[in-house]
Amino acid sequence: MTAGALASFAVSRVSPLLSFWVFGLLKPTVLNVYAQENFRLHCQSLDGNAIVEGNRALRIDARTTPVSVAAADGGPVALLLEIPGVIRRRYFGKLAISCAGHLLQPVVSMEREVAVASIVAAELPLHATPIPALCAQAVAVRSFLSAARQPRHSGAQFCDTTHCQFLRGTVLPGSPVERAARLTAGSALHTVSAIIPAHYSAACGGQTGSAELDNYRYSSVICESCRRDHVARRGHGLGLCQTGAISLARAGWHWEEIVGKYYPGALIGVIG
Repeated sequence: MTAGALASFAVSRVSPLLSFWVFGLLKPTVLNVYAQENFRLHCQSLDGNAIVEGNRALRIDARTTPVSVAAADGGPVALLLEIPGVIRRRYFGKLAISCAGHLLQPVVSMEREVAVASIVAAELPLHATPIPALCAQAVAVRSFLSAARQPRHSGAQFCDTTHCQFLRGTVLPGSPVERAARLTAGSALHTVSAIIPAHYSAACGGQTGSAELDNYRYSSVICESCRRDHVARRGHGLGLCQTGAISLARAGWHWEEIVGKYYPGALIGVIG
């Protein structure tokens, strides 16, 4: 993957920036930041300004915060964020790190469409999910990100766990997930008056639940796939059933048909 390819994926579909508090459950006290591929990171911290590139790492602890990392023009940049010996993930966005006591709080701000692809990749098994199911998931994710009440955390609109949206790292350009985000770019669920912060779950157990949430009524829907295969419910069971969506996509359903099944009465519109 070249730096140019990643940049093209991220900036060719300009969309609003969303902020995600990442690694929060791991309670980091030390972080390393690396430039990805041929990008240069422009970093500001209590230690002064620095440019990070190549294999060099910027090491951050509570004494050096606050820290900001971006491109030379202040825009998004490709970076790798690491808790040494624990986890590392690649992101395309702007990074800000503050602290609460000795714990670091990294927040990555990225374009909405970049976040949509990253969340879909985290939510569904990529080796076994047809494009229409990935597209349906992308629409549900985009709807939630666009309409959920914010901020959901102090210092960030969302976190990277299932409390908000399960988000990992930036996906590869040309991957099925990137394609699904591109095919549905801007598409979201809405009523006649507002975007729906769509809920979804891994499996509905044979029938989705019903509830009135955020001015949208989730109607109970029969899910033939979960019933046929005796799949137990995993999650709250509202809205899109990921297991059912995969089965319908394999049967030849278009993503709009899948969305229409699990969100009865919802409209599909394009948002900015």
